[in-house]
Amino acid sequence: MKERFELQYGYVHCIGRTTYSAGLVDTEEEAREWATTNTGDIPLRVRVPDNDPIRTCPVAHCPLKAQRPWFSYRKIESEM
Repeated sequence: MKERFELQYGYVHCIGRTTYSAGLVDTEEEAREWATTNTGDIPLRVRVPDNDPIRTCPVAHCPLKAQRPWFSYRKIESEM
């Protein structure tokens, strides 16, 4: 099995935290750079999924509707 890293992003909501996959990379260095770069002043623009609570929150003035996503990564085992 080969070690790979899943790039992740998500949002924090009043009902919890969402996590989405942004792809896979082969090295931890690539994953760390992706997460660090996107946590800076000019983050990657990612599309908010249609079913994310940011889009469906019924609270009219919820402060969590306007936010930047968080970025991270996790190690996974791959058969490739």
